[in-house]
Amino acid sequence: MVSGEVTAHVLREFRRMFPTVALTLNIEGLGAVAQCLLDENADLAIGGPVIAQHPALERQALGEIDLIPVASPGHPLSLAVAQGNAAPGLSRQHLQLVLADRSDLTQGREFSVLSPLTWRLGDLGAKHSLLKEGLGWGNMPREMVADDLAQGRLFELDLPEKPGDRYTLSALWRRDTQLGPATNWLIDAFRDEFERS
Repeated sequence: MVSGEVTAHVLREFRRMFPTVALTLNIEGLGAVAQCLLDENADLAIGGPVIAQHPALERQALGEIDLIPVASPGHPLSLAVAQGNAAPGLSRQHLQLVLADRSDLTQGREFSVLSPLTWRLGDLGAKHSLLKEGLGWGNMPREMVADDLAQGRLFELDLPEKPGDRYTLSALWRRDTQLGPATNWLIDAFRDEFERS
């Protein structure tokens, strides 16, 4: 959910500030973010409200992103919205592309899933590509699709069900750990970057 540009900017500064600190960057979604921390495969994570309430984790809010429903301009939902014919329930008649959870932490829970017709994807980049190809509709971070919306490659769906959301991102870490200077710097840097963008 964090844009590549935000991550790259923060990590460029991190490299300058802490040139001798090793870093491993894992990209996960939903419960798999917390699972990395719980399995002690990470010291710090950035995740959403889905897993931020886990009792073994501490959190600090960093900022919010907009999740918006989108489809390709030629998709039947886009055409219906553009013509003012997006009746309640129409979204359930079309394939919805959904971010899948690779962990058991949120197994069986659904997040903004309206359609019984779904494809589950473990990667937002893959979901983005399939949306542009017209294979379905789904929620995406506004910042990630802003250029596609401006260039007409994707269309924002104003659906009666309003499946989009404000998504709070938090820095997460295990309660039984003490954060060091580099980790604290990363938390502050990501928060500052979210405030700027």
